[in-house]
Amino acid sequence: MGEKKYLKWYNKLGYGSGDLAGNIVYAFLSSFVMLYLTNTVGLNPGIIGTLIMVSKLFDGISDMFFGTMYSCTSFGTKIGGGIGVALCGWLLEASGFVKESAVQPESCLSMLYVMYMWIPMILSLCITFIMSKMNVEEANQQLKTQIEVH
Repeated sequence: MGEKKYLKWYNKLGYGSGDLAGNIVYAFLSSFVMLYLTNTVGLNPGIIGTLIMVSKLFDGISDMFFGTMYSCTSFGTKIGGGIGVALCGWLLEASGFVKESAVQPESCLSMLYVMYMWIPMILSLCITFIMSKMNVEEANQQLKTQIEVH
């Protein structure tokens, strides 16, 4: 087996500073949400903290799931990551979205409900079904073997 190659110090510094910046932004946003919900809305800080904790736990679990799905298929790299943003724009345009208007038509509000409630739920169910039929562990073992050979 060959010598392991580790990241150079400047790569570690770059990744670490990027992660630090992301965490600082997250801390500011969490603090703002916490202050807004306690001072303006009047919610109990314990409830808000619990909601944030549960959302971060769900985020961690879903990140592992979707990261595995994305890295085990080449579909995401073939069509590009921006197709989701374009699809949102197309659906809003089809529903009658008016960018200059402060109040949107009922058809646009219905489309937002479909886009952010039903489509993600249906796609999550489809992905769950597909992932349950895939043998990810065998594919990962084959990838490890191929990397060790090269």
